[in-house]
Amino acid sequence: MARMNLQFYAQFQLASARNLAMMLLLSTYGWFAPAVMGQTQISTWEDLHHIRDNLSSEYILVNDLNENTDGYNTYASELVNDGEGWLPIGRNSDNPFTGIFDGGGYVIQHLFINRNSHRIGLFGVVQNGEVKNVYLENINVTGDNYVGGLIGNNAGLVTSSYATSTIDGDGNSVGGLIGNNTGLVTSSYATSTVNGDGNSVGGLVGSNNGGNINSSYALGNVNGGGSGTGGLVGVNAIGGTVRTSYATGAVNGGGSYVGGLIGSGFGDVTDSFWNTETTGQDEPGEGIGLTTNEMQRPNPFLDANWDFWNDDDSGTNGAWGWNPDENDGYPFLRYQGFVDVTFPVVENKVPENDETGVEVNTVITLEFNQDVNEVDLDEVQITNADTGPVSGLAVTLDGNKLALEDAELIQPDVNILAP
Repeated sequence: MARMNLQFYAQFQLASARNLAMMLLLSTYGWFAPAVMGQTQISTWEDLHHIRDNLSSEYILVNDLNENTDGYNTYASELVNDGEGWLPIGRNSDNPFTGIFDGGGYVIQHLFINRNSHRIGLFGVVQNGEVKNVYLENINVTGDNYVGGLIGNNAGLVTSSYATSTIDGDGNSVGGLIGNNTGLVTSSYATSTVNGDGNSVGGLVGSNNGGNINSSYALGNVNGGGSGTGGLVGVNAIGGTVRTSYATGAVNGGGSYVGGLIGSGFGDVTDSFWNTETTGQDEPGEGIGLTTNEMQRPNPFLDANWDFWNDDDSGTNGAWGWNPDENDGYPFLRYQGFVDVTFPVVENKVPENDETGVEVNTVITLEFNQDVNEVDLDEVQITNADTGPVSGLAVTLDGNKLALEDAELIQPDVNILAP
């Protein structure tokens, strides 16, 4: 046993010596960031800047970055590079970011970019790389073509990331999070105000060229000057897919092809929605247009099989959560930290009479997929699918059944907020 301990000690000492030698070598060249479990830790703007020295490595952010963090006025403010600000990581297709960047759930604030060039964002080009858990707030990004808060041109994987920002583009493919996407974007959102003078301007992604966008949304206002302006995506090109996503921000287009969800669509759009009132776009288009009242209720999203569910057996949750008091009543992504409420789903309704309603004083019984006996009756919201909220009904509960007395409803929808 003593021999084994000595052997382990010797190996440990050798590894420590190698790490020390590497630290000394890197320190000689003026910059060193510690690595743990193969991930280089990013704690300052200087650390973030030096990612460009090794674009294929793996990095993790370990604290917030903002205007008070070391290196801000050297790398990320409007005082840098003759007023051009931050130099995007992975400047072009010859030098893309191909590694993994994990934002760790920390917030990057006050990033400033004003460059008369292409592929502009925190990252310029991501090619077969991965960017995840990156939270961008109060950033200001201006460029020409392929402009986004997070990535100018994405051909990699983006997950669980968001941007609240102002994005301006003088050219084409301008988006709140990503300018041009040929990769996969999932569980991400933008509340950015997006202004683009050219074609393909969107609240989340400017142009989706054969890429995939899943379980994402955009709340910001979008102003486009050319062809293809959309609340979520400016142009969804052939081969592009948009699934279980939505948009609510005001959309104004100075050219052709303007839509609440998609400006110009040639790809596939499934189970996705836009607010016909807040976007100002009530004409039929790609996706499904809903009123504010409809979008602030879970029913349309449940009917489209959005992933809201808690799995108590596995301990995992679905991508989406909902609470009428959070995110303006719209679905949110669970990592946002809002308080989620679960709600049973109506499986059977007796009597079944969706077209003509039922007689006054009829009792409608709704059978749910779980026990609702503990529901606070004050938390039961009953709406008529045609006329809106209904009040004055006697409500009783029995196990997984809810009875509505004195009911004269057409296609009743029942939302239970807190089982």
